[in-house]
Amino acid sequence: MTNRRWLRAFTLLALLIVLILFIIFQGIETQLKAAGAAGGVIELELAFSAERAATLIQAWPAGGSDLARRALWLDFLFIVGYAGGLTALLVQLAASPRLTSWAPALRRLTPLPLIAGALDILENICLLAVVATMPSAGPLSLLAGVFASVKFALVGIALLAVLLAGAWSLRRESRTGAGG
Repeated sequence: MTNRRWLRAFTLLALLIVLILFIIFQGIETQLKAAGAAGGVIELELAFSAERAATLIQAWPAGGSDLARRALWLDFLFIVGYAGGLTALLVQLAASPRLTSWAPALRRLTPLPLIAGALDILENICLLAVVATMPSAGPLSLLAGVFASVKFALVGIALLAVLLAGAWSLRRESRTGAGG
């Protein structure tokens, strides 16, 4: 299998992992918010304080902490999906003949999803400790919030680059296809 085919196959597998886990996460979030809680795991990621984290966790229904732990452990697989998939997409776009002028920028952005994934791992470790040690989580909620914020920013930049480069490539293809 050539590198290009391997990258495409990996990208599709990563997308499948992301989609399946996204559906699972939506179910967990719904269960956590079912008792009228102000938020689920995503809000916990951005709590930034032990007090806010404690308020969220205490509002979850019975078994909510177990659900949150399950989501955090599944998130390690989600990281492989989004970080690997976005990196593979950026590599493929940088190699596209229609995007030669974009290639240097796309290559420079390639590490961003991997850095985001590393930050997500650190965030998950902090949040697992927060859920386990509530109400005395100390500065872990703040650390998790910082890791999550930077992670979301890096993923956003990578996604924006993929969308813009993909749109540019499709535009060029449609122009060449219509003229040829």
